Amino acid sequence: MVQQLYDGEGYTLQIDSHHRFAKDWDYELIEMLKKIQEKGYKKPLITAYAPSFDPDNDPESRVTRPWKMNFDRYTPEGVVFFMPGDFDDEELNEPIPARFYSAHFAFSLGSFCTEVQHDPEYYFHGEEISIAARAFTHGYDLFHPHKALIWHEYTRKNRTKQWDDDSIWVQRNSYCHERNRKLFGIDCSLKDINFGKYDMGK
Repeated sequence: MVQQLYDGEGYTLQIDSHHRFAKDWDYELIEMLKKIQEKGYKKPLITAYAPSFDPDNDPESRVTRPWKMNFDRYTPEGVVFFMPGDFDDEELNEPIPARFYSAHFAFSLGSFCTEVQHDPEYYFHGEEISIAARAFTHGYDLFHPHKALIWHEYTRKNRTKQWDDDSIWVQRNSYCHERNRKLFGIDCSLKDINFGKYDMGK
């Protein structure tokens, strides 16, 4: 729904509601993106599982090093799960190529809002891997930031979830899994849905 409000802005940022930001985070991300473009990547997408913070002990609890995204496992429905991980290098001076997309921290050109729109038929799981593949096939190159600029609160303690008061969330979730399987052709699933603008790029 937010993407439908896009009005030609130069950049877009997607986050969850429970975040903290470093001073001048926006200038820093724009500078990162421009430097990636100078290396020949026309449409960079900066994304990661942001390092954690504890709202009961902030800012002291903030993890100071950025995280990358690692493959964790496949679910029985065929969805890829990820886990945050540390970078192998001691010192990073620039963003590094990434394989995966985080739905709680993604920064890119504003055109992303029209070229890779979120499929409203997706419920929860499957969003990140579908956006990663669709973004790449629409010409976006994914990168992890080399410094911590945004922090994410992972515990979700004392929060009511959408599925806590949605009587048909199981049906929504099942349909989302089926749609994702068809998008990717998982286990030879027949792609008998017209995904339209929510399909892979060329």
